Amino acid sequence: QGSGGGGGGGGSSSSSPSFSSSGSAPDAPFATVLLYETKARFYLVACTADKATWRIMKVAKEETGERTLDVVEDPAVYSEGQCARVLAAVHDGNQASGGMQLV
Repeated sequence: QGSGGGGGGGGSSSSSPSFSSSGSAPDAPFATVLLYETKARFYLVACTADKATWRIMKVAKEETGERTLDVVEDPAVYSEGQCARVLAAVHDGNQASGGMQLV
């Protein structure tokens, strides 16, 4: 289901959405945020205004046993094409349960 791993979601004090930067990833504000959904998860996908930097965050729809959300920030920084391929793979992997839709 796409590339995995990563820590919890990060934040920024600016008014524009921003994931925490990982390694050499730029800490530029995101201009576009898209929300996709599968049966089990939401996928928050964000890109910068120039569409050069794309990031993905996964949020489980169900709480964990400790009544907390399972949120995973993918540490990878994607190009537009790479991000599209990851989302297509998630969609294909979830076909049996309805695939993935833009919310």
